[in-house]
Amino acid sequence: MKPGLTLAPGRCVVAQMPRASCAACAEACPHGALTALPGGISLSPGRCSGCGHCVAACPQDALSLPQLPAAVEAEAEGVAHVSCPRAPDPPEGARLCAQALSLRELARLWLGGTRILALRIGDCSGCPEAPGAEAGLTSRLAHLN
Repeated sequence: MKPGLTLAPGRCVVAQMPRASCAACAEACPHGALTALPGGISLSPGRCSGCGHCVAACPQDALSLPQLPAAVEAEAEGVAHVSCPRAPDPPEGARLCAQALSLRELARLWLGGTRILALRIGDCSGCPEAPGAEAGLTSRLAHLN
């Protein structure tokens, strides 16, 4: 597990209700670092890349990754730049997959006045951290719109 990935068991549906069937974070993880078990989530530190897909997928914000906001920079009024570390010439500080922006983070940007997301991403087709079509940024943007 990359430093900084934290789990708030009190927010996790599975930790609160052992019969719950939520496994959104485990299903979103491209590396199999999370497993939903009765009573909570199991983290496999050696498999975690710190990509942030689990954070974006969790409906209760039970997982957090402090460096996520560093992936988004407001440059001009109404415009936010999202950079992927695999983009050509990524800016310093681009550490997380741009696909890892959660619905909550997108809503925060919108409420803060952002109306345009300028994406600077690499080729997702060859990326080992690329999410499935249903779990990606495009899907969350469509949901928000």
